[in-house]
Amino acid sequence: MTNLSLRQTYWTFTTKNDQTLMADILTIFQSEVANVKDAVGILPACIYGPVPTTMTSQFTKNGGNALGITAADGPLVSKYNPPSPSEVARNIHKPIN
Repeated sequence: MTNLSLRQTYWTFTTKNDQTLMADILTIFQSEVANVKDAVGILPACIYGPVPTTMTSQFTKNGGNALGITAADGPLVSKYNPPSPSEVARNIHKPIN
């Protein structure tokens, strides 16, 4: 049975492929991680996933592409903030009373 009182988040965003933006995000990420680097049981991750035009050109197949993205938009990149499987993360997701 699923406990519906648990909270979980998973954040992502996709933008045009921009080296400066990705470098800025990484700099901010590293600065913020420095504040919790000694916390037990966390594994911060800054993950980028390329979305090449060969992929976006396939978005319209089978009735998809709710966002209207096409190969003409150029190569894109997605930034993922995965949930942490750590004890700290599990404690954050305790039931709401």
